[in-house]
Amino acid sequence: MLETEKLIMNFSAALRRRAWLGFFALGVAGFASAQTTVVSTLSPPLIGGSDGITMNNWRANQFTTGSALTGYDLYSATLQMSVATIDQGNFFVGVYTNSNNIITGDTPGLQLGINLIGTSSPGSAGQNTYIASSIHLDPNTSYWLVEGVMPITLSMYNVNFESINPVVTDVWTLTGKSSYTGNNGLTWGFSVTGTIGMMSLQMVNVPEPAEFGLVAGVAGLAGCVVARRRKLRQKA
Repeated sequence: MLETEKLIMNFSAALRRRAWLGFFALGVAGFASAQTTVVSTLSPPLIGGSDGITMNNWRANQFTTGSALTGYDLYSATLQMSVATIDQGNFFVGVYTNSNNIITGDTPGLQLGINLIGTSSPGSAGQNTYIASSIHLDPNTSYWLVEGVMPITLSMYNVNFESINPVVTDVWTLTGKSSYTGNNGLTWGFSVTGTIGMMSLQMVNVPEPAEFGLVAGVAGLAGCVVARRRKLRQKA
């Protein structure tokens, strides 16, 4: 009987340890993956027009990040779109660096990572969300969200814009600068102001060094509690 009770107590202790570790793991996962909309022109919807995006004619909207020391991980971008003129697929969304050209001003530079993941055939009117994969953005830095159609496709998708300039939310800025290319991204024309893409950007928090220390401290405390309980049981 005593041996059976001992086995039950050990099993119960093991379950408690697993619960501690499970709750801690869930807390860390939630801490690391909290996503926040940092800037948006989607609400209220004030559609001023739309740009036709084809395999030759791409559009880019400039945005500037906030001042968090560790930067940001882009989670997603959401676009407001009208009904497609021609819907044959191959639409894409990408993030590009900022290139400051003496002649054309700010224009898209090099692409960061791969295209965002989402529908390549946004033929209906409404909002479409595209998910980023491992795109880290530095603080206080300008980037471009580029919409285009991969060649060779006759699609024409219509991305909405509004006549507001600029939009600032949570220290991020949609600058109101747009740039266009007529040769599928080989060269970009003058950056212009006066319209701003109907879009929102979501990011994932990148913990500050002090926050990493806090998580490590909680992990150490949990480990000490488990070890202390083990010693007490051994003495008993």
